[in-house]
Amino acid sequence: MKLAKITLTALTAWSLVWAQATDLLISEYAEGSSNNKYIEIYNGTGASVDLSGYAYPNVSNAPTTAGEHEFWNEFESGATIADGDVYVICHGSSDAFILAECDETHGYLSNGDDGYALVSGTESSFTVIDVIGQNITDSDYADPGSGWDVAGTTEGTKDHTLVRKSSVTSGQTTWSTAAGTDADDSEWIVLANDTWDLLGSHNMNSSSTSTDTLNEGFEGGSIPSDWTATITSGSYNWALTSSTSSAGSYGVYYNSYSASGGSGAELMTKRLDLSSASSPTISFDWKHYSSYYDDSISVHGSADGGTTWSRLGGGYSQGGSSFNSESLSLSSLSGNNVYVKFIAYSGYGASLYLDNIGGPPIYVSSDPSIALESSSLDIGDVVVDSTGSAKIGISNSGAAALTVTSITSSSSEVTTDVSAMSIAAGASDTLSVSWTPSGMG
Repeated sequence: MKLAKITLTALTAWSLVWAQATDLLISEYAEGSSNNKYIEIYNGTGASVDLSGYAYPNVSNAPTTAGEHEFWNEFESGATIADGDVYVICHGSSDAFILAECDETHGYLSNGDDGYALVSGTESSFTVIDVIGQNITDSDYADPGSGWDVAGTTEGTKDHTLVRKSSVTSGQTTWSTAAGTDADDSEWIVLANDTWDLLGSHNMNSSSTSTDTLNEGFEGGSIPSDWTATITSGSYNWALTSSTSSAGSYGVYYNSYSASGGSGAELMTKRLDLSSASSPTISFDWKHYSSYYDDSISVHGSADGGTTWSRLGGGYSQGGSSFNSESLSLSSLSGNNVYVKFIAYSGYGASLYLDNIGGPPIYVSSDPSIALESSSLDIGDVVVDSTGSAKIGISNSGAAALTVTSITSSSSEVTTDVSAMSIAAGASDTLSVSWTPSGMG
């Protein structure tokens, strides 16, 4: 076999492709009055899924043998779920509204205290993907009483509808993790009994509705990197100050004392998410110690990422020696690509100050964030048509699991391959890369 050296003008570079969802998940569940019960399953994998390789086994109350399913429930023959669609299993005597969305019926859905699992495989060999209630394969599985708590709601699996948050992109086999302890850390939203408005579809977003709200007092000792300060005219910009603040040690100011008349600058917040906000507002403290000069601050908002802006309020000028507190409605803005900016205008008078800006929910991306230890790999001397391999460190600093599904090479003479792998949010691993050169360079 001939030894060949592949000489590349640049080191072989790799690019990764990730998928948002790796498998099916339970997107909605209802245990309502009478026989109004259902389980909804969502497919966000990017391709249609044949359900012949899946099942939804369960136990009733306390099983005879903890950790073993009592009933093996297969999907109807020929059942599939298109990408982005849902599949609903309901009781055959459910309300007509539920039956209109139902894909198959099942006569023994949970009364709130019966554990169900979504699994892949066969009855003798399967993998649990997602659960409602304690994982039925747990060796310490126990009867919960009337139901399991969810998001701080006692017995939330009984007489309630549960809707999976749109930020959840994979099933969870540990019920305590999925259920959480309150509305913030739970994967589920608990709705009132017999609430079925969302049945029949599910939204899995690349962003999560944040429970964190804007609360910026500049106590980090700088203007945050995800805020933007821009000079619009003149040579002065918004800057940090440690001499004047409404609370704490720092605030920000615009030096209109030195800036020529007509100069200005903008201070734009980080991205905000108002998609689920009710009557959102933004509050702030401002100061302009002057009773004569016309330096002022106005506030503007954008719902399209900063392309277009509308005035929310302004004329904040000549406020005296103390900070003034303001609160403005953001009801004219919506969506998860919202920004607010504070525009300073210089009348060549006294400086303008801002502090304690807060109120609306901030945007938090749940996308994975890929970082490779090296974006290139020198494969050196190799044998044509033989296979070599190496390992590269890879990390995921994002807020969702990263699934590596493919790898490409910048060299047309090299065929590459990678073993599919999943890296949890905030975790690191080693990526095994193999290559097969098909020609000589």
